[in-house]
Amino acid sequence: MRIVPTVRRLALQRDLAHYPTAPARIWYLSLTLAIAVTLYSHAFVAVSVLPILQRELGFSLQQFGLYFMLVFLVGSVSALFGSLSDRIGRANLAVYGAFVCALLTLGVAMTGTTWSFFLAGWALAFAEGVLQVTLLALVRDFSPRMSRAFALGFSSIGLLGGQILASSVASLTLPVFGTWQSQYVISSALSLLVALVAFIGLRELKPGLRGQVVVTGDDAAQLEERAAIFDAAAATHRPWRQMLRPSIVLSSLGYVLYFVPRYTFNAFAPTYLHSVLALPLERANGLVSLMGLAFIGGALAAGFTSDRLQVRKPFMLVGACLAALGLVYFMGLTPPVRLGQLGALMVGLNFCLAIGSVCWLAAFTETAETINPALIGTALAIQGAILRLGTMGTAAAQALMIGDGHGWTRWWWVCVVCLLAFLPSVFALAGGWSVARARAVLAR
Repeated sequence: MRIVPTVRRLALQRDLAHYPTAPARIWYLSLTLAIAVTLYSHAFVAVSVLPILQRELGFSLQQFGLYFMLVFLVGSVSALFGSLSDRIGRANLAVYGAFVCALLTLGVAMTGTTWSFFLAGWALAFAEGVLQVTLLALVRDFSPRMSRAFALGFSSIGLLGGQILASSVASLTLPVFGTWQSQYVISSALSLLVALVAFIGLRELKPGLRGQVVVTGDDAAQLEERAAIFDAAAATHRPWRQMLRPSIVLSSLGYVLYFVPRYTFNAFAPTYLHSVLALPLERANGLVSLMGLAFIGGALAAGFTSDRLQVRKPFMLVGACLAALGLVYFMGLTPPVRLGQLGALMVGLNFCLAIGSVCWLAAFTETAETINPALIGTALAIQGAILRLGTMGTAAAQALMIGDGHGWTRWWWVCVVCLLAFLPSVFALAGGWSVARARAVLAR
């Protein structure tokens, strides 16, 4: 008779009664990252088998581009549902969302026409939009402010990890199976495995704990005292009215501008390096992998340093300005280019972009905490929706401006302007510029 309560506790009751120790937090963050890697890999499966998809389903590159623009639109709508994690909890939403995404990925493999493939992909994008917001909220929950930026830098591995996972599986298994469906089946199986591990091992802070501002992991006793008298229903009442503040909206719009060059590199770096700078395609893809590693390295290094100094804004200023200068130099390159020079430039550019990105995310969560720490999921839902809509607009503007491939110089200038236009939005975020003042606040 004890089986039913045990199953119910395992399946639904994931609240932690006490604030977890550092090893436990690392475990929960690792599970969150594993879900993120498999989640992002779903999107890259289509990229890894695109020629086969075109041949068998018969759609054009233009149609595929439109499909991805609508993926961003669907994701922007579903991201708003990530706010549910503030009221119904994050761990169950993450675990069961991972199961749903795995099953939807399997559903994509069962399609046989262009429209059925697109519709299944949009359904998957909807589920992933909710899950991405929820996972980011979990990262915030398990990272005190003294380690927040480093934890967010660690979570940035998810995107690159998903890309590497999808491409590695394709390179190993396509010669064996030879079908695009096989890649979705394998991706689904891997997702189910990770979801099963998360089902057993993932937990979350109870509402009273996640509704607190945590500076260091040593605050556990005081946190639990405050959590005991925390009124979750009152704190989460009318969440949209509470979180639709100028500081949230304006800073999110600013980050859309900062994201423009990063999106461009993620989507078109191999194409640009090959078609404009005359780099062999295999070397272009090698440089792209190096860029991804540089971004992760920059995110971890900047996150660690920013956490030690407890300031975010100077890092955003330095990252954006150095990236803008690097872009100006990059757009002036013409073939032939020296591979070492180009590699160093691309590594430096992505390192600088990572500096601003990870520190912005840390500052954004801290800004949301100054409004209401119990509604971080709602703030991240707003930010996620704005970012996806902005990315869709970026994709459309880029397609119009570049056209047949002769508008790249104009587009790189747009990227430079976007980085500089991002800087005023930094003032909408909480936190100061002075290291001495930040340390004085912590010492109180």
